[in-house]
Amino acid sequence: MPRQTSPHNVGADDALIGQALECATASPTPPPPPRTLKGQINYVLRKLGTARAVGSEIGITADSVNRYRRGARQYPPSHIPSRIDEAVHSRWQPRVRERVRRRAAQQATMTV
Repeated sequence: MPRQTSPHNVGADDALIGQALECATASPTPPPPPRTLKGQINYVLRKLGTARAVGSEIGITADSVNRYRRGARQYPPSHIPSRIDEAVHSRWQPRVRERVRRRAAQQATMTV
């Protein structure tokens, strides 16, 4: 039986749909994304094009991006690696994630 949405629990319904989509797209896809800091920075740099764009996305300066890229700085502050990892995973294999999303939507008979 499909779940009825009402105005008072729309946020909870959206959260449930989001969780279902995350579970559907969380399946491992080969090849894995880059693991090292230098590899991750280089990947995001290839996708965005400039160190300034990468820096504004992550919240650091373009000079820091270039230091991470060439390996002059290897141990960033504690909040930076999570931001870099998030930037990599949001851009990693978008077609595969879209295909998985479409399949999940077809199987679960929910519209995304």
